[in-house]
Amino acid sequence: GVYIISKFKNNFTGYIAVLTIILAILGGLWLGDTTLPINTTSEVLKAEKLLKEQDHLGALKSIEKAIYVGTRGDAFLGRAYFLRALIMVELGDLESAFNDVGYALVHADSETRRKSIQLLTEINNLR
Repeated sequence: GVYIISKFKNNFTGYIAVLTIILAILGGLWLGDTTLPINTTSEVLKAEKLLKEQDHLGALKSIEKAIYVGTRGDAFLGRAYFLRALIMVELGDLESAFNDVGYALVHADSETRRKSIQLLTEINNLR
């Protein structure tokens, strides 16, 4: 009788340990998803990934979030405007693309500024 109770107790303890670990992992995943702050950098990086996957609508949503939370001096704000300009060119909305390139030039780092100038030239050629 003692052997059976001891074996049951060991198995039960093992199951509780496994269940606790699984719950901790799931809780961490849930907490990580719900508490990640939305910031310009993360949204721009997400938008770039979505653009590579040809998900223009998803990328546009991420860019809009990036611009909404972005502040002057934010390194990725210029890139957000540049990416939106690229999408607007693809959609044929050259006026919006032109305006976004202007904002990109104001807020961009040197690499994004260089790309924005190239895009501005393309937009002017398409007009």
